[in-house]
Amino acid sequence: MVSLKLLLLTVCLVKLLSNYLVYGNNLLYRELGCTSILTENSDAGAYDCGNFETRSADKCYFYGKAYDLNQELSDADSITIPCYAACKCRSTSFKGENVASFRCANVECPSLFNRRPAEPCYYQYEKDNCCEVKTYCPETKSTVYQCEYDNIMYKEGEKIYINNNICICKPGFNGTINNDWCREIRCNNEINNIKSIIAKGAPVYFKTSEGCPIEWLNPENIPGTAGKFASAGKSQIVQKCKYGSLELLVGQELEIGDLSDSESYKTTCSCEIPPFITCLKQIKS
Repeated sequence: MVSLKLLLLTVCLVKLLSNYLVYGNNLLYRELGCTSILTENSDAGAYDCGNFETRSADKCYFYGKAYDLNQELSDADSITIPCYAACKCRSTSFKGENVASFRCANVECPSLFNRRPAEPCYYQYEKDNCCEVKTYCPETKSTVYQCEYDNIMYKEGEKIYINNNICICKPGFNGTINNDWCREIRCNNEINNIKSIIAKGAPVYFKTSEGCPIEWLNPENIPGTAGKFASAGKSQIVQKCKYGSLELLVGQELEIGDLSDSESYKTTCSCEIPPFITCLKQIKS
């Protein structure tokens, strides 16, 4: 029988992932402005993130744009992350040094604390809003505009996840990614996890790396050692993954001890696409 603890952890993870269903691991590198290093098959086998190492410690960065201390995130950038509010560049202490990082308020949606409305009522959303904009109760099902995507029907105002975008069912929707009804989902690692990135921590994904990290492992709190090779490394990739000062070759596992949730979840880490380690968390059967 599934324990109450496991059930609650699963519910929390599902809620956390509801906005991040379709991102890939490579988007972390894109967010940091890293340059891809292609293999002989033209795949991104590794990334060069040297530009991150040379960033100014007294500036915050958002998708390549620099902000001075005490400067607020611009309206143009804020609208791309509607689940955050009042983001401002602040100075904080990390490893005895001052580091600039954004501090934001999290937008809490009423639907997170309430039961879903009973049929035929449902929540409606808009592209540039984090939360539901209203609860709509149609008089009859036939009065509701519907969209079809991937053989699934959606009612007007419902979210549709397409690749790394949240799209909204509305008149005119044709299944393509269009600014009229879609916005890109962003992982916002530079806002949430800048200290872990600086420390060369490891992003942790739920079940598959086709998603935003749900947490990061910090090498100072969770030490690791180089383990066996879980898969054959790409011989032409000479770049290594780093976990703190530890270096691993492509295909090599990172051995870590038990985590606080090890009773219910299994976390495995390995070097897939340097320079960051990739960790996957799965529910134990």
